[in-house]
Amino acid sequence: MDSNGSRYWLLLGPKDWGACVRSDLAGSPTLASLWPAGASAGELAAEGWDADDAELMLPREAFRFRAAPLDVKPGAARRRGAAADADGNVFWIDEDGRRILRQCAQSGQLSVFWPVERPMPEVVGAVTQAFGPELPLLGEPTPAFRGVGQPRFGDASVADEAAPQLAGLAMTPDHRLIAGSIAPAGLLDFDLIAGGSPRWLAWPDAAPGVRAFMPCDIAADACGLWILDRALPADALPATPVDARLWRLDRRLASVGPAGAAPVAESGDFGPQGGGPRALPPAPKRIDFAHAIALALRSPIAVESLPDGRAILLDTPLAGDADPWGALVIVAGDPAVARVRLSLDAVRAVIADEDADAFRLAGHALLAEAPAADDGSAARAQLWVVGDDGNQAFRILLVERAGVLSLEPLPEFQPMRRYGGRGLVSVAGAPKYDSDGHWVPLVVQRRPRYSRRLQVDTWPGTAARPPFDAGEPGCTWHRIVMDVAIPPACAIRIQARAADDLAGLRNAPWHDQPALVPRAIGAELPWLARRDAQPIQCERGSRELLLQGVKGRYAQLRIVLLGNGLATPRVGALRIWYPRFDYLRYLPACWREDAIAADFLERLLANVEGLFTSWEDRIAAVQLLFDARTAPREALPWLAGWLGLALDPQLDERRRRLLVCYGHRLLARRGTLPALQRLVRIATDPCVDPSIFDDDAPLAERPGDVRYLERPNGAAHTLFVRVPVRRTAVGAAATLTRVRDVLAIALPAHVAGSVETVDYAFRLGAARVGYETQLAADDPIAAAIVDFANLGMARLAAPPEGAARWAVDRDRLGLLGVLS
Repeated sequence: MDSNGSRYWLLLGPKDWGACVRSDLAGSPTLASLWPAGASAGELAAEGWDADDAELMLPREAFRFRAAPLDVKPGAARRRGAAADADGNVFWIDEDGRRILRQCAQSGQLSVFWPVERPMPEVVGAVTQAFGPELPLLGEPTPAFRGVGQPRFGDASVADEAAPQLAGLAMTPDHRLIAGSIAPAGLLDFDLIAGGSPRWLAWPDAAPGVRAFMPCDIAADACGLWILDRALPADALPATPVDARLWRLDRRLASVGPAGAAPVAESGDFGPQGGGPRALPPAPKRIDFAHAIALALRSPIAVESLPDGRAILLDTPLAGDADPWGALVIVAGDPAVARVRLSLDAVRAVIADEDADAFRLAGHALLAEAPAADDGSAARAQLWVVGDDGNQAFRILLVERAGVLSLEPLPEFQPMRRYGGRGLVSVAGAPKYDSDGHWVPLVVQRRPRYSRRLQVDTWPGTAARPPFDAGEPGCTWHRIVMDVAIPPACAIRIQARAADDLAGLRNAPWHDQPALVPRAIGAELPWLARRDAQPIQCERGSRELLLQGVKGRYAQLRIVLLGNGLATPRVGALRIWYPRFDYLRYLPACWREDAIAADFLERLLANVEGLFTSWEDRIAAVQLLFDARTAPREALPWLAGWLGLALDPQLDERRRRLLVCYGHRLLARRGTLPALQRLVRIATDPCVDPSIFDDDAPLAERPGDVRYLERPNGAAHTLFVRVPVRRTAVGAAATLTRVRDVLAIALPAHVAGSVETVDYAFRLGAARVGYETQLAADDPIAAAIVDFANLGMARLAAPPEGAARWAVDRDRLGLLGVLS
């Protein structure tokens, strides 16, 4: 309430703004209904709410990378597989499918990981020189491969000199690199911890009429492997559905059947007490083509493992397909669990309106990771999908609400520069892609896109949240003050309506209001001045407008945010003031005879009233300017001058306010030891507080405090000040300087003062037990460290055996006792 009795309604925070409605959407949903519980900051930004600054803004959209006319799409045939280990080293299969390449995480150097023909070690005496650099990529090592023609999975006895054709690569949690082989059919198991040659795991031959094993992509999780089995994708989209299967292997690389294997019951003499059979894990299964999961999809090209153990596949459209969008298909190992197909057309919701109609996302590569900490509790995974043009990646949250899975894309711009098309890998939870032969991080670029319009109506007048209520019929609503940030080429428009009843309010027409203008006396909220950092140059502050034609008990506002697609206005808080304090009442009645002229004059005088009221408010609260706790920082030296104090520029604001607030009590006892103690405490204590002024007695001494000795040698009018600081400590010289400055201005003229430094060592003859140090039998500190602890910070051990206590000048601590 101001000095004229006007009050205001306030909109601040997600609870108030969430009750408003989006009148530009069908059904006029409330903003809170568009902000689901547990939504991430990115999801809220897509609905027009900045969760970090608690501000209303235009809905954020994903920026679409527009490819050049001669841009070449990455060929799908280059996707042979890639993976990264825990140290950040990236492995991938070359285009020929004959070698596995590696990029070192530390140096970024590229090398051939397998197969590599190393030269014979050079023997020098009894020392073998076998350590050396990797062979360069240009080298063509002689392939050496063993393991063709095995009769069943896991055998490795027959040799062949031809290198296999590789496709599919995955890294298991136990640091094993698994590579798929098409010809011959099988898997290569590289143990990155033990090193050495890979273990060859052969795939059985297919029965007549059954397609042979052809791995395309492999995904690993804590429970095993998912293998996508299909012919290698070509650069052109297929015309007919692709014959594809999905395999599930456990951690031992044994086959897991469609329904899983039943536990085996074992009984015998050896076992726990009580006897009885016990369940053992199922025995490994041999590979059987009956275990494969038929997919019946269009053209799946990638597989990833979800945190819940299920697989998610990227399915691409066919040539000439009526549905040009790709899809994500979630498949479980148990055929009884229904599959979930989620179309990638959900990404269109975050694409700018001018690009949404022509935008299509077919999908080229897929990466799945556990949800980030700020993605909300409803997110089950975060996915990255690369478009088939290879210029941009989209981050999508897989969200489950009320048992229903859905895709919620985030409005992030993640461009890809010179993408080679080999896929995506995860390094420490962050995606990387191959760019011009090297693997680089996929970084979100700060180039957001926003909708061009957002229309929000304040509380519509429901039983749960009535509209703005003035409490009196025929109220003239006064003005609106908004804390906003308006970048160039953006604007905020306000409309208002009012009525004396709720039914009339819903049917009342909207009236356009004047444009917002900067508030001459600054922001009303004290923290707004400290939040002026914005991604782009904009005008942040409080703006106001004078309402016109808004009369009635109930009022409602319509706020329209307008932007150019590249920036957004922001609204942090809104205050609508009522009723209007009319200066027209002070004029003669003849000024009110003409209704039109009176209305104009009322609004004209309201502009002057806005300035006068702010000054009257300050005059009414002028006592705040004279209180050291609430006065502006710039006024503290002026207040100190009332007491004749000169504030040290080195004192921070908190100490200055404390000194001004209690300066009158210090001046009343100037020249005494209690006043000197408090001045030194204000200047040197890192945690000074007003409790030191609770009484006027000398301050209680604490271990490590400054000590004051009056006439220690019998000299009159002499004060020795001992400052316990270690000379090598940081800030010791500054502490001594502050103490000397306090003595120079606080000691009486007839008193001589001397400042000495006392370190923390226990010095006989220089420290007095009970004054400089305090002996406490119940001290919780059990031991004293010589040269590092005050005697008062520890306690003495028990007296010598047979003695009831220590005797001064008789018992020698160094011989008869110890410090404990």
